Amino acid sequence: MKSNSAYAPFKRALLALNGQPISKARLKSVLENIDIVIAADGGANWLMDHGTQPDLVIGDLDSIRPEHMDKVETLHVEDQARSDLQKAMTYLIDKGYHDISIAGVNGKRLDHTLCNIHSLIDYAHQAQINLLGQDWQGFYIGQSTTFHTVEGTCVSLVPLKKCQGVTLEGFQYPWEKENIGITDIGLSNIVTLPQVRVGLQSGLMMGLFYDIHAKPDV
Repeated sequence: MKSNSAYAPFKRALLALNGQPISKARLKSVLENIDIVIAADGGANWLMDHGTQPDLVIGDLDSIRPEHMDKVETLHVEDQARSDLQKAMTYLIDKGYHDISIAGVNGKRLDHTLCNIHSLIDYAHQAQINLLGQDWQGFYIGQSTTFHTVEGTCVSLVPLKKCQGVTLEGFQYPWEKENIGITDIGLSNIVTLPQVRVGLQSGLMMGLFYDIHAKPDV
């Protein structure tokens, strides 16, 4: 991190949620390209257990452990109509962060995982969102995007809205201007080139890459 100020005008943010944490080694690798670290309430617990102090903890603050409370800057937002994830995302985008990696989005409770994924749909057109798992990454794809990855990588494409004109290039199972409904999941496709393209005329899908180094061209 370049600063411990939550108000510094940096572009790349890491948001820690109170789900399944990534490993300490994975976190260390992610932090090499991050300017600011935010925790949504209880996400601060595993983050600080890994030895990383967030620049800000935001939410209703009912999940962060007491021993962490006096060590970090906090922003209490009492709004039961919004989740702590939504509060944190609104804060980051309002502060000008438009490249946001999110760890801890999955795990613990299935309803929380599903709500997290769907809540982020509202922000997908405002920021590049990268979901971080221990051995995977997830990207919201709302327009044609090229990804750099490695041959043999497993990729699943999950429509979140009806998608029109979907084209896949560089995959074992290519598509050519397909119209895909939300039940037409492209599960476990395989990358055959170091650069692949997901063409999309309209709609929104989640691309799950089982390559932690995969990068989109933006």
